[in-house]
Amino acid sequence: PLDARLVLSQVSHQHIYGLLFGILRPLCERAPFAADACRYPETLHAWLSRWQAQTRREAVLISAPPTLERLPETLDWPAVGGILSGIHSSGAPLAFDAAAHAERLLGCAVREVYGSSETGGIAWRVQQRDTRWTPLPGVDVRADDDQQLWLRTPWLPEPAAWTAQADRVVIEAQCFQLLGRTDRIAKVGG
Repeated sequence: PLDARLVLSQVSHQHIYGLLFGILRPLCERAPFAADACRYPETLHAWLSRWQAQTRREAVLISAPPTLERLPETLDWPAVGGILSGIHSSGAPLAFDAAAHAERLLGCAVREVYGSSETGGIAWRVQQRDTRWTPLPGVDVRADDDQQLWLRTPWLPEPAAWTAQADRVVIEAQCFQLLGRTDRIAKVGG
């Protein structure tokens, strides 16, 4: 739950993740959100400074790997420490070092969300606790003999049918590790 925290988004509302997490979720939970995307780390720092000066309430950051990977150490992040109570990242898996870098500078662990426009959300993780992905409620996952990910989710037209994804995985208990893609698509910068 957002618990009426201010939502700051670094992701455009034109991306399904930015629309869902930056606008629709705050609307559903009656949480305030910034009308503009916070595109630059300097802007994020300035917004957090202003929010800290105006209120003691916390904020949630909706972000993506490219912006979290490039957070500069030159800004005075300790001055705005404690403002962020949550950071969500999606669009591509975040490198472990980048997740640790963002947590060190922003003072909050990064919760990654894995999914696709076709299936919706599939799984989540906080790398500093566990590098495996945990399926979201209602999502079932399995791997075939070629380690291709298959899932069932209530968000598809046939919720009971297994649907193949273009990812290779290893299933471990109720979680999975991503091993790469089965197709020739390469994501660059998320």
